[in-house]
Amino acid sequence: MPRSKTPSAAVLARRALKPRPKRLPRVPGTDAKILGPGAGRPTRYTPEIGAEIARGVESVGFLAVAAETVGVHRQTAYNWQR
Repeated sequence: MPRSKTPSAAVLARRALKPRPKRLPRVPGTDAKILGPGAGRPTRYTPEIGAEIARGVESVGFLAVAAETVGVHRQTAYNWQR
């Protein structure tokens, strides 16, 4: 016996009782969502770390090497640079 495609009354009642999640606003022209303050992990970036990386870039010439000497992964430094 084929299964009916229309939901039963019990299923419809359960769906009506479920709270709907808040929809986040989207960045115009993209699929990215605008996340409010406090969304995600806090950054480790401080002006002191930025200054240390800048001094390292002046002496070494490469952002990746300067970041790793400070203890920051190179991809993190590239992300901060954006």
